[in-house]
Amino acid sequence: MVASRNNSSDIHLADLISALSDLPWRNDEQASKIASALGFSLQNPQQHKLQKKRSMPGVDATQRSRRRQKLPSTKKTVSTPPAPTPKLELPDGALPGTLTKIDDLPPSIEEVQQPDPVYERFDDHEYSAVDPPSLFLEQTSRGLLTALLQTVRESHRIDIDKLIQRSGKGTLPRRFPYQETGTLEHGCQLLLDYADSMVPWWNDLEALTNQLYKTVGKALVNRYQFTDDPRQAESWTDDDELEAWKPKTGIPNLVVTDFGLPNQHSAYRLQQRWRAFIDKCEAAQSPLIFLVPWEYDEWLSSNLGGYPYLFQWSPATSASQIRSLIGIGHRVVP
Repeated sequence: MVASRNNSSDIHLADLISALSDLPWRNDEQASKIASALGFSLQNPQQHKLQKKRSMPGVDATQRSRRRQKLPSTKKTVSTPPAPTPKLELPDGALPGTLTKIDDLPPSIEEVQQPDPVYERFDDHEYSAVDPPSLFLEQTSRGLLTALLQTVRESHRIDIDKLIQRSGKGTLPRRFPYQETGTLEHGCQLLLDYADSMVPWWNDLEALTNQLYKTVGKALVNRYQFTDDPRQAESWTDDDELEAWKPKTGIPNLVVTDFGLPNQHSAYRLQQRWRAFIDKCEAAQSPLIFLVPWEYDEWLSSNLGGYPYLFQWSPATSASQIRSLIGIGHRVVP
């Protein structure tokens, strides 16, 4: 029997126990009535347990569900690969069709790596690149540069023809006339154009400089370079200082340029860039020679005027062509 308190009162459980001990009850019904009179109720223990379980159905259901859950199986499943695709049976022989063969595929790498049969002297050795020939060939450069840059002076040989002509007029000369000859003793000023349009000839500019050093002498060649205005040409001195170009009387100026004409063909721009430079050389009585790395026409000559000499910088140029225009040399003021 289990006693439970129905409502709050000053009577305690000890009072119920004392009453049950003092009163002569015979069965559970009488004991229940005594407890009820004191404010208690008596229940069967099994019935009390059942009611307690029913009062917490969520907890009991969770425990029961946990008991029913199965542990995960650790046994691995085995899968088999799909069956192979049956081999396609091709018919014997060629099938009739209208396809056209086009041989436009690139050759295989093996064919590319193999030398062409026409190159019978092919081998696996590497050789250094061969420098292209200079625009003035080495075997003719001395004669060409001499004809371009030499100036006129009197030699030590008496000019017999002039002496006879003057004597025939009945006048004796105060001094013997001497024959004229060419000389490179004045050297030259070399102006090289390093503009973007001259990039294909940069190596040729170096080759021409070395040819001048061999012909005239390095001490007599003043090298200048420019990229836009030739009047702003500069040179490095032995003291690592920049020296600006200026014309010098009696010293030829050899200018190698393309006049920027591959990028523009304008008489106005040509005059604007070169007219003041040409006039400056003419005022100083300094000979002016242009070398052009391509075949020019009469348009260029007419726009540059009659003072400078213009020649093509090419193996086709000869010393005889230069002498036909310049003569034995440039005549300078003594």
